[in-house]
Amino acid sequence: MSPILRQSLERHRLLGRKSELGLIFSNEHGLPLDPENLIKREFHPALDRAGLRRIRFHDLRHSYASLLISQGENIKFIQSQLGHASATTTLDRYGHLIPNLENDAARRLDKTVFGSFVRKLLENPVSEGNPTQKEIPEAVGLQGLRFGSGGRI
Repeated sequence: MSPILRQSLERHRLLGRKSELGLIFSNEHGLPLDPENLIKREFHPALDRAGLRRIRFHDLRHSYASLLISQGENIKFIQSQLGHASATTTLDRYGHLIPNLENDAARRLDKTVFGSFVRKLLENPVSEGNPTQKEIPEAVGLQGLRFGSGGRI
């Protein structure tokens, strides 16, 4: 919850209608609000006053998740905010919103594995883009690794 929202809810709890059940929002008897009434009497009119199109109340949850994803928040944080039992649930529902960063990830991997060699290679490419054996650095811990096809580094 954002600090501004927390402060607003705390102010409402202190100044608003008291509820023996400890509810922040309650009806005139201190009991839970009727969801149908809340949507028809409060939510839709608030959207209309703001000049926004009508959405389902549950769409607020999806908007919140989308905003967190667009900010690049950690998927485990988003999972906890939405109350999902597993990050898999969160990824299944919202994974399509996560930006495709494959190229950036590949570049970071090159930098991690090959260091400044990649930058030098890109600045001064060897003929046909293939470095000679002398120009390939010894990558720490990668010498002699075998791949499924029998290839070696």
